[in-house]
Amino acid sequence: MSGGTTAVCPGSYDPVTNGHLDIITRTARVFERVVVGVVNQPLRKSATLFAAEERDEELVVLDHALDRLGRLDPRQARVVELRFFGGLDYEEIAGVLDISSRTARRDWQTARLWLREEMGYHHGG
Repeated sequence: MSGGTTAVCPGSYDPVTNGHLDIITRTARVFERVVVGVVNQPLRKSATLFAAEERDEELVVLDHALDRLGRLDPRQARVVELRFFGGLDYEEIAGVLDISSRTARRDWQTARLWLREEMGYHHGG
């Protein structure tokens, strides 16, 4: 495929976790093609600082919060997906969603604040 948008998801993915699969799934919603770099690291289990469950906990919390946001404001949730997972800027988001770049920026800022509160991150902490 030429001329399409491609996302590269580098990482060891050893072991593959639900968090990894979530990132890949969300990336696939935004890009035409997703390339996943996989490296086998047999010593990784003894060298990790955090268990797989701990590494994935934040992504699971974000996923649940994003699902709740999607029920409240589907466009804001889509803006978050395009910005956070897709890496699109406000102009690109505006083009995809057929909104102004100012609306894309406002949706991003509003959604980000809502998600931080929903996930338990409070100002100054």
